[in-house]
Amino acid sequence: LDMFHFLEALRHRFHDGLANTFERWGRIVSRHPLKVLLASLTFFIGLFALNLFMTQEFRANYLWAPRSAPAYENWEFMKEYYGERNFLVLYARRPNGGNVLEEEPLKELMKAHKWTVSECSVDVEGRRLRWPDVCHQFKEADGCASQSFLGIWEYDVDKLDERKADILDDISWFHQRVATAELFAGGAEYTGSGDDEKIKSAEGVMLMWELEGVEGDSYAFEASWNAGIGAVVDPKVLDIAHVSPRSYDDETNRLVFGDMPLFGLGLIVILLYLVFSLGPITSLVHSRVLLGCASFLNMVIALGGGFGVASAFGVPLAPIAPLLPLIIAGVQVDSVIIMVDYLNAEPEKDPLEERIARSFRQAGPAILTTAITTVSAFAVGSSVDMPGVQFFCLFAASSFAVSAAAMFTFFLSLLVLDERRLRDGRVSFAPCIRVGAKPPAAADEAVPNVEATETVAAPKASASKDIGGSPAADAGATAVDLDATPTGPIGRMVAKYYAPALLRPAVSVGVVLVFLLVGGLSIASVPTLKLGMPDADILPDDSYVQHTLRVEQETFGGQRLQASVVVRNESFREHDVRQAIDLALDEMQGREYVTFAFDRWHVVYKKYLQQKASGVPKGDKFTSELQDFLDDYTQWQDDVVCESDDSCDAPVAGRYSLFYTKPQSGSAIDSINRRDQLERALERRGLMDSFVFHFTFLINEGDVVIWELVITNLVSAMIAIFVIMLFFTPPVIALWIVVCVFSINVDLVGMMWVVGVPLNPIAFVNLVMSVGLSVDYCVHIAITYDAALIAARKRGETGRDAVHHAVSFALVQMGVSVLKGGWTTIIGIFVLAFASSVVFRTFFTMLVFVVIFGVMHGCLLLPVLLAYASSLPTCWVRGAEGASAAGSGDARTTHPVRKAAQA
Repeated sequence: LDMFHFLEALRHRFHDGLANTFERWGRIVSRHPLKVLLASLTFFIGLFALNLFMTQEFRANYLWAPRSAPAYENWEFMKEYYGERNFLVLYARRPNGGNVLEEEPLKELMKAHKWTVSECSVDVEGRRLRWPDVCHQFKEADGCASQSFLGIWEYDVDKLDERKADILDDISWFHQRVATAELFAGGAEYTGSGDDEKIKSAEGVMLMWELEGVEGDSYAFEASWNAGIGAVVDPKVLDIAHVSPRSYDDETNRLVFGDMPLFGLGLIVILLYLVFSLGPITSLVHSRVLLGCASFLNMVIALGGGFGVASAFGVPLAPIAPLLPLIIAGVQVDSVIIMVDYLNAEPEKDPLEERIARSFRQAGPAILTTAITTVSAFAVGSSVDMPGVQFFCLFAASSFAVSAAAMFTFFLSLLVLDERRLRDGRVSFAPCIRVGAKPPAAADEAVPNVEATETVAAPKASASKDIGGSPAADAGATAVDLDATPTGPIGRMVAKYYAPALLRPAVSVGVVLVFLLVGGLSIASVPTLKLGMPDADILPDDSYVQHTLRVEQETFGGQRLQASVVVRNESFREHDVRQAIDLALDEMQGREYVTFAFDRWHVVYKKYLQQKASGVPKGDKFTSELQDFLDDYTQWQDDVVCESDDSCDAPVAGRYSLFYTKPQSGSAIDSINRRDQLERALERRGLMDSFVFHFTFLINEGDVVIWELVITNLVSAMIAIFVIMLFFTPPVIALWIVVCVFSINVDLVGMMWVVGVPLNPIAFVNLVMSVGLSVDYCVHIAITYDAALIAARKRGETGRDAVHHAVSFALVQMGVSVLKGGWTTIIGIFVLAFASSVVFRTFFTMLVFVVIFGVMHGCLLLPVLLAYASSLPTCWVRGAEGASAAGSGDARTTHPVRKAAQA
């Protein structure tokens, strides 16, 4: 009990010091608003200039891949030893269906090939680049490495013309002797079987051209190829679809910037709402039009400064970061409304400096509390092992921190200037014009120029002050008037009907049971919640890649991927190792989803040795002539990693390639399961350090560990919020805040199951945001309740009456503000419902439910928990207050509520 008294005394002192600090700052700004405005504007412009260091990152494989996942480690190995494979892929089929292996369609494919390797070009830094400059070439070899079945006719239309009667025979020969038609044909039909199997027709064909790497000149060439390949062939003859790795980068980039006008419309809606809500729009003087516009400028400063700070620390801009303006605008408007409402609650007859000081003493700590919890929630999210989430959370945390600083400086000085305009009777949108006569004397001039210290006695508030539509003056020099008459229809309804009904035992029990039921059902939905982020979801609805994905699915039964089977840290000299590799690869080829396996380099090398007079070396000399083999057959150089440039006696690693189809379900779990099945074939043969890789595994790994990331982040955020709230509320209230925020996230998971939103990195970002956004709705109610409860007990109320009175006061006092804040956020993000991709529409769906659940928990569940499960024994409270007073050396506490009660 003594420890509790001591900790409560520390908390009270912290409150007093914080409130006094905000009061002093309010007085300084009220005396020197222009100086503060100029200084803050200069500072934030400096932060804005840091955006010159901004970089962008749009590589999806990098952004949404957990760095601790096996695929990420394998990717690093592949980049170091093999480089990154990059293909231009073209799919073709007849527009109205039918056999594509006919003369006319094949001639159109010849045109596409010719344009790609001969005519397509791009200018890079004054250099004209063509296909030979960017294609993948083997070491010490002339020409590009890419080959296709069109090589049957040497890519010559005339030779195709000569063989037009034997086209299917030629392709059948290629199918039997070179590579199975499954490698390039989709929907193929055959006659015969075994060595006599011949191809009869195919619904579609695929061409691939391999580029050298994924960056630099090759990356630039991709853009030119994607932009021009669609116009090369006759659409009446062939329906073509194309894609390259850059396609996803360019299309997600287009998605973000294409929806910018939509985001701008959302910001305009928020601005109009703010202008209408800060004052009566029909009044020339009291409408606060310029103040509403200034708050919009405050949001621009917050974003520019926050983005600048993050950029200065080297954080790249992720594709989803442009959503932050809408989110920050919706949240910042809440702070604007709270500051203005607190100021409006002060008696107009009092001097402006006193009104600003007292109102900011109340509003400042409340805004600071929500800012700290929001920034902390995003800071916790930045620790997630996924770069895309990290970057977004770092931009969000810095933007919300700068936003709070701008509210306390830039906006506060503008608020003071606007109050001076009101005092002088000037027009809100044209302050140079005065309506009516100037007041006889400015009340501010008679106010003594004193600093707000702990010993300064504050004047009492008018007993007739109304509450309800805006926050009451619950601190500083004014007392919490628990008996004040609510104003506004919503405030009166809450006081007369809602609060009494909610606090009836039967209703309160029903509320708790309903929330428990919803939470239980949400938890029960976890095992059946869909996982994964389909490629189509991250693209604009009108993207050409959407057509490519449909063609892959409809004609080829799913996306065909060329995976690498990498055997490393094994002795290729040993017969047992090579036999184990063959057995493992044979097992892989037996899987129904593996459509084709390329020749194995060590088997071809053995045949090479057999043709030589010396034959195959015995024992551990098998690789003694491997370097000569690679020099003679350069096409295998990409598959063998030698220990040095001039020796390959002990290869570091060997690669084997195969084609497989992605699961038709599109599930990342299914895709990783297929990879794991292939890797288990290696493990069963003792090849423990070997792996199977394709770059899509990077994103798929993120979906596999997504639940681990969600739970870890949520628990960490709950701990952070609880610790922070201990500085502002008693432990039991801090606990109930954490319970409500946790419940909101659980309910969000249930909502995702109901509306069919899969859990993926984008949904995870929303869950991270929900912690930072939903805590605001609970914190304001809880802090107001805590202050009201202390005031009620100070004036003699005890037991359940005091608790219920405080809960009712909090609902009347802050419930309306919570509703206004929630409504503001919804109207700000409503435009996302019309976004051009599933990703942004997912943001809209989840953010709307964050607001709905946040308001419901703040105005339904939390008041019930505060009313029936949060009050401390009276002796504990008195002991804590006594310890606080004794510790300060003065019987008169400086805590705003206690100070007013003692007065």
